[in-house]
Order: sequence, then C-alpha cells, then structure tokens
Amino acid sequence: MGLLRQLLGGVFGGSAKAPNSPLLSQPGKTGGQSQGGAKSSKPGAEPRQDGVAQARALIDADHCDEALAAAIALPAAADPDELSALAEGFLQAGSPDHARRLLAHLLQLHAESAPLHERLALVALAQDDQATARAAAARALQIDPKRRWAHVVEAEVLLREGHFEEAEAEYQALAATGNDWLMCRNVHFGGAFFKSLSGKIPEVPAPTVVVAAGNAAFDHVLLVSCDRAYFEEYGGAFVNAYARNGGGRGLLHLHVVDPAPDFAEKIARLIEKTGIAAIAVTTEKTPFRKLSPAKQKTYYTCARFLHFGNWLAQYRKPIVCFDVDAIVEKPLDPLVEACRDADLGLVWREPRRAVWLDVVAYTVFANPTPAAIEYFRLVRRFLLVFAAKGFLYWQIDQIALHCVLIMLRRFAKAPRTVDIFGHIDEVAWLLARRRTGGKTGDPVYLAYRAEY
Repeated sequence: MGLLRQLLGGVFGGSAKAPNSPLLSQPGKTGGQSQGGAKSSKPGAEPRQDGVAQARALIDADHCDEALAAAIALPAAADPDELSALAEGFLQAGSPDHARRLLAHLLQLHAESAPLHERLALVALAQDDQATARAAAARALQIDPKRRWAHVVEAEVLLREGHFEEAEAEYQALAATGNDWLMCRNVHFGGAFFKSLSGKIPEVPAPTVVVAAGNAAFDHVLLVSCDRAYFEEYGGAFVNAYARNGGGRGLLHLHVVDPAPDFAEKIARLIEKTGIAAIAVTTEKTPFRKLSPAKQKTYYTCARFLHFGNWLAQYRKPIVCFDVDAIVEKPLDPLVEACRDADLGLVWREPRRAVWLDVVAYTVFANPTPAAIEYFRLVRRFLLVFAAKGFLYWQIDQIALHCVLIMLRRFAKAPRTVDIFGHIDEVAWLLARRRTGGKTGDPVYLAYRAEY
C-alpha cells in the first residue's frame, strides 16, 4: 500500500524518524563510507561482531565469495541487522547478487524481519528488478508500516515505471512523516509543477564582480562556489593547485557567498602569491535573510546553480564545476573532451536509490549549448521557487538537477547527458572522497595549503 493512501487512512499518528539501518552512507561516488552494525552488549556478541567484521573486511578486499561464505557460516542467532548491513556492503562493492543471496539466507531464518525485507527491496531496486522491489517493500510495510525506505522504494518503482504524478504524491506524503524526510517537499516532477516554473518567481540579485576576467584567453572555465568558511579553509589550496596544475588554458571563476569584509584584499594576495593568470572573482550576500543556519548552509550549495546558466551564456565556453575541497592535479582537457558531444555532464550515483541522492552535485559539466543554458535556467527557477517558500532542505541542489532533467524529458527537449564519474579522477581528487588522515589532514592537501 502506498504511503499516501496510508496517511489518508490515518496510519501514522505522529512524526517518525528514518530507519536505523545505515542506508544513506555509500562509498565511491557518494564520498561516504559503508557502516556495519555496532557492537552489542548481548552475551556472545563479540564472536558475532568479529565474524561480521571479518566478512566486511573480505568485501572491502573484493573477496565477495569468501565474504558471503563467512556471513552465512555465522550462528543462526546472529543479529540480522548486523548481517543485513553486509548486504549493503555487497551492493556498494558492485556485487548485488551476493547481497541477494545473503538476504535470501537471512530471510529463511528471520522471515518476519521488516528491515531485511526493506533491504531486499533496495537491493532489487538497484538491480532494476521492480517486481521484487515492490513485493519486498510491501512485505516490509505489512510487518512495520513505519519503514520509510520501503516507502521510498515504492515511490521509485512508480517513477521508473513512468507513473510520475503517483510517484510525486508518494514523495510528498513521505515529507509529512517527520523532519528527517522534509527534503521530499522539494521532490517535484509533475506537469503542474513544470508549468509553474514559467510563472512569476522572486529573483535574486546578480553577483558582484570583484575581479573581472578581462581579456584573458581561455578554452574552458573551472567554476568553484563556496561560503566564507569554506573559502578560508580550502580556497587557498584549491587556487594554488589549479594555478600549478591546470595547464594555463582555463579560466578559474571563484564565487564566494557572504565573504569576509577584507575578502578583496585576501583574494588580491592570493592571486599574487599563486601567480594565477586567468581568474574571475564574484561574490554575493545571501538574499534570503530569515533563513535558519541550516537553510543558509543549504543556500550556499545552491548559489552556483542559481547563476550557472547566466555564466554559461556569458562565457560561451565549457564550464566544469568542482567543490572547493578538491585538488586539481592535471589539466582538465580529458574531462572536457569526454563531454564534447554532450550538453551536460553529471555524476550518477550507483546504485541509484532516491531522487535526492542519484545525481551527485560535487562535479557538474556543461557545454554552452542552448539545451544546457535552458536546463540551468529551469534549475535556477526550481531552486528559487522553494527558496521563496523557505523550503531549502539539504540536498535540494541534487534534487533540482535530477527533477529538472526528468521534467525536460517528459515535457520538452532534454539535454544530451553523459556520466562523468569515471573521468574526474583523471584530473583531480576530492577531499570528501579521501579518508587519509581526515579532510584537512590529507598530506597532499596540506602541501598545497602550506604554499598558500
């Protein structure tokens, strides 16, 4: 039964939290790490935990057959939640078949476990096995109607089958179940919402130009946008690395939201010290002054996409957008070349799971084509609709990138899109995806920062 119908039937009496199983943290494209179960205080828990840890280590070493054998060999009394986390590990390691086999074994022992059925639904969804995903989600909800990720699976199955309005309604119903799911308020891809993007929408001022590009010659633009705190922490290392390794054929466009009062002096010193030749610098103040700190932080992630289309039209050159906690180690030519025949380059998360997760916003590429400019015009309007309402929830930037693409495919002409994940590591690495010594403890990062 869909969540919308359950809510109308009064199933939930109050707010609910997201499920305890760690389903959001994923390695690889996500920049996160898989999590196993925590140690239990139950008698005999240490051997089980050791067995789970051993299986996890085997998965990490890409020995999935041995990991599956080790997991299945654990005592029948082992905590199914700890073991089901291994299924997620298999999935993130690119072995969904091993995940399915482990879950089949666990469900023979724990047939009434809602978390296990929910996990099976997610694994089946990753395999595009919509029938099994729907059935497993329904079983999980039959046992425990508050399994929120099972509801997500139901919405995603509807979306993949082309039932867009029903999927949107499921997501909107999910938003009403608690604060952990408020980002679902931003999930819209129906016809009525698409038409509303052509209506009157509050605008934001154009950025202030601090350093103009001038007459610098360049083949492409590297765009990075951040707030004052992130600029202070990562900006120097980023500009220094790009000045040294960028190859001299690109323009660096640095955009900072709510900069410090002495920002102009700081950026002048940074330009002089790094010797970067082609650079443009813009700033803006957060235009929505009544935002909570959390929503203001969300605005910082959106600012680049509010102005992206205008910059694309202004420069008429390909734009690569990185997070500021990145280190460019080589010229960007391989990434630009990989997108030569496309309008848009996005990073698609694997396995695909939910609208707010599937497009990862840490790197975005666009060629200056009419289709790309129109795409970012609509992304801008999408974001402004919710900013005006105060509905700036975390990951709305990724929701906008995904939902606008869905709507253009439905109602207009969608941009030609390529997945650029495999090309990013050819030219740069992101601190968010490196775990050596923590973000600011990475020795490569520290070397570039020390020079700045």
